[in-house]
Amino acid sequence: MMPKYWLISAEFALRRKRSILGFMVAVSGNRLEKARAFANMEQALKLFQKYAPVRFDYTQQDVKRILVSGGFAGAGIWIRSLDMIELQAECVNTEDAWPEAIACLIIHEATHARLERLGFGYSEKQRIQIERVCIRSERFLARRIPNSEELVAWCDKCLMGLKQEQYTDIGLAASEMSALRKAGCPEWIVERLIKRYERISGLAPGTLALAEKNLSETPTQ
Repeated sequence: MMPKYWLISAEFALRRKRSILGFMVAVSGNRLEKARAFANMEQALKLFQKYAPVRFDYTQQDVKRILVSGGFAGAGIWIRSLDMIELQAECVNTEDAWPEAIACLIIHEATHARLERLGFGYSEKQRIQIERVCIRSERFLARRIPNSEELVAWCDKCLMGLKQEQYTDIGLAASEMSALRKAGCPEWIVERLIKRYERISGLAPGTLALAEKNLSETPTQ
C-alpha cells in the first residue's frame, strides 16, 4: 500500500460511517454536512441500483467502501488497495449537490474497479481509453435517469474534451499538486515537492506549472 493510502485508510477508520445498500460509507464535515452527505449518498446509490442494476451488482462485488472526503485531484478516485472509492466532499455534502450526478461519479469510479478486476492496467498508453470507457459508463447511467439531459450533455462535453496530456505521468503529478493547494497545503511545501519531482524525473523547471495551467482549462471528472 502506498504511504498516502495509509492516511486515507486511517481517515476512513476515524470518520462517521453508515452501511448503505451493502457499502460502508464514511463522510467528513460538520454535523449538517455529514447528514446531507449520507442522504445524498443513499439517494445516489438507489438511483444507481434502479437504473443500472447489473452494473450495480458488479460494483457491490468490486467496491467495499466509499469515503466522502477530499484533498485529491478531480471529483472521485478508485483506490484498489483499499477496495475504496473516494469522492470529493464538495460534490456530495453541499446544498446544491445533485444525487443524480453523484450516482454518475460512483459508476465512473466503479468502472475503473471493474476494469482492474478484469486485468486492465493504467499505463500512459491505456489511460485515455480507460477514461473514455468510464465516462461512457456515466453517460449510460445518465441517459436512464429521468430528467438528466444536463448530465448527458456534461458527459458528452467531457468526452470531447479528453486530452492525452491530462493522463500522462506529468499530467497526473500536476493534478496532485493542484489538489494539495486546494486542500490548504502550505505553498512552500508544494513548491518543494514540485522541484523534487522535476529533479528526479529529469524535467525542466516549470514543467509541472505549465501542466497545471493546461489542466485548469479542461473539464475534469
